[in-house]
Amino acid sequence: MIKLNLLPEKVRAAELMRLIVVLAALAYVLAAVAVGFKWTQAKARVTAAQAMVDAVTAELNSPNLISTVQAVEKFTKDKSDEQAKASVVNTYRKQQSGLLRLLDALPDWTADGDVWLEKVTADNNTNKVTLEGGSVGSMAFARFYGRLENQPLVKGLKMPDKSTTKGVRNWMINDFKLEFSLEAPR
Repeated sequence: MIKLNLLPEKVRAAELMRLIVVLAALAYVLAAVAVGFKWTQAKARVTAAQAMVDAVTAELNSPNLISTVQAVEKFTKDKSDEQAKASVVNTYRKQQSGLLRLLDALPDWTADGDVWLEKVTADNNTNKVTLEGGSVGSMAFARFYGRLENQPLVKGLKMPDKSTTKGVRNWMINDFKLEFSLEAPR
């Protein structure tokens, strides 16, 4: 079967033009729908991001967090002030003479009152020091002697006389005399 298009040329061109216009309108509508969909998705993402930013901003501005930040800043400032003061104290300690450093440290070595000093003699010309004192028991004296012996300032620690022991009110008291020289201050 053979089809013949008997419509005039103008009508056929108008029909083709109508088809092109409909297809173009359909393509335009589809493009507009796609752009609208993409825009809606982008707007939703922006809105969600803005909501997150608002939540974080609200959390950052919360009174609880602000007070915590202020407490941390105060602690940091106090710590730096303390370190500055400690630095000054350490500088003064380094400038102390050996005898002053020794006298400063002696109370820390006396084993919580189990060892006491009765006489401290020092000769600044020769850096010789003599300590005379007592202790409650030989173990307390041994700890004191060990601590003193391990100090970098103390050189040539010796006991010129033998330690004597005496009983005082049911306590065994050891009397001692120690001699040593101090290392020159740096």
